[in-house]
Amino acid sequence: MDKKDQIRAENDRLEKLRRLVDRTAFLLANVPMTDRVRDELLIATRRKAEELIPDQMDTYTLIYESRFYRIIEQFGGRHNLAD
Repeated sequence: MDKKDQIRAENDRLEKLRRLVDRTAFLLANVPMTDRVRDELLIATRRKAEELIPDQMDTYTLIYESRFYRIIEQFGGRHNLAD
């Protein structure tokens, strides 16, 4: 794989990650869900991120998981369903 192909593949992975975390953030802020469903969503998002960027998970945790928890804190009480 030449340098252009590597850059293109990396950009594709980052775009997939962006769509993944944007979708997760949207769901957390707008869709009523139980704590269990919310936790499953966060776990599934993390697993997919690990497939896309396995060597950058510290950055994922720092940036995206903190974003998710801010959203849960801001919107979670309004949208939380009983388990």
